[in-house]
Amino acid sequence: MHDIDAFLSSDASPTRQSNNQLGMLVNAIRSMNAMIRQIGDDAWAAARNADALFYTIGGSFFVSHLVEKLAVPAVGIYPYPVGIPTRAFPNSFILNGNLGGMLNKLSHQLFSVSWISLRKPIHDWRTDTLGLSANVRAAVKKFHSTRPPILYGFSKQVVPPPVDWGEEALISGYWFLPQAVGWQPDPALSAFIQDGSPPVYVGFGSMNLPNAASITQIVVEALQQTGQRGYC
Repeated sequence: MHDIDAFLSSDASPTRQSNNQLGMLVNAIRSMNAMIRQIGDDAWAAARNADALFYTIGGSFFVSHLVEKLAVPAVGIYPYPVGIPTRAFPNSFILNGNLGGMLNKLSHQLFSVSWISLRKPIHDWRTDTLGLSANVRAAVKKFHSTRPPILYGFSKQVVPPPVDWGEEALISGYWFLPQAVGWQPDPALSAFIQDGSPPVYVGFGSMNLPNAASITQIVVEALQQTGQRGYC
């Protein structure tokens, strides 16, 4: 299996090569070109006996071809409000801020066709590993025409569902792991929580941000301006 943690920590990581979303996206696609066959082969090995496929953002490059090969349903599992175009806000992997309805929707559409930059390695994987026809575009178009459901792991209070999203968009609320039996928090953390109003937890997710220090400063200033306590 490909070690995504090692990749994100390496010098080839898109976050180490660019400080903006568009640059990171371009670098991520460029880096993926070199390893797309291995990722595809790993995906096929994991999915070949599946009754259904559950995929996230990176898996969207492969899922339409696996669905065609296996003839099984697929459900997207997304922690971010991407995957379905909307006029309400832009694709956060590309841009920040509200660009207006038309450009917001265009940013999602551009992201959804980013697979074209990976067409050659996906074509080779599709024909060599899956034994399918060479028509990559038709497979992707057919898959999206079925409007496969996407389950979103965030709160409607944080990201209200856009009015132009259809029934395929399912916002479930945040996902939490079951609490470990017998687990106790660090005494310092318990003391901090009990020593005032409920704190706001801030995390940076899985990305190795090149500008983590400046982002941390922004978070600290936001907490100070809103009078909130925070915990990273």
